[in-house]
Amino acid sequence: MPARLAVAQCILMSTPVETAARGRALLQEAVLTKLAEQPMTNAELAKALDLPSDHEGRHKNWLTWMILGDLLRAKKISKTRIAVKGKKRRTEFALVEQTSAQ
Repeated sequence: MPARLAVAQCILMSTPVETAARGRALLQEAVLTKLAEQPMTNAELAKALDLPSDHEGRHKNWLTWMILGDLLRAKKISKTRIAVKGKKRRTEFALVEQTSAQ
């Protein structure tokens, strides 16, 4: 059986919850990859991953906020609030430094 057909059948045989869980895991991986390059705000991350959201004309980027929340709870990333002169504070997210077991 060709690999593409096997993958397609696997996706079709999945429940919507299983499909959503795979999608969420892929989004988490993409966010971690971008944050490995440099710390970013939610807005920067949504733009970098081409995932901006718009609700009633207001840009909230809820999808990336959800993924950032998942990664914060899992302690894979950290959050830092930075004061910017003359502006609101920025919240940047970065990978948590991994300590190697010696």
